[in-house]
Amino acid sequence: MLLAVLAALAFGFTVVSILFKKGWLAYSAAAVWIIASIHCFTMHTETWDTYFSLGFLFIFLMLVSVFSPLAFKETTMKGDKTEDPDVAEMRAEMAEFNKYRNQFSFLNRRRR
Repeated sequence: MLLAVLAALAFGFTVVSILFKKGWLAYSAAAVWIIASIHCFTMHTETWDTYFSLGFLFIFLMLVSVFSPLAFKETTMKGDKTEDPDVAEMRAEMAEFNKYRNQFSFLNRRRR
């Protein structure tokens, strides 16, 4: 019964963290997945029984929960500066360099 409650709680944290894009919920889910996997590893009696396999599954789900905040898209509000002025200057210089370089791209084409 404890395993079912831990798995449901961790799964709920994982789903809600992905829906609302909250990192702290993902890390809470990872903590509950770790607790569930420790519970499974202490309950197993054979080397490869159900609890042992569930323990490895919960470790995998813990890794998914830990790295899921990296996939959350960062958004900015309207009016916020999206980039540093130095970065914008470097981007403009790179665009001008690429335009100049593309003028001579015919030199790099293979002749048939």
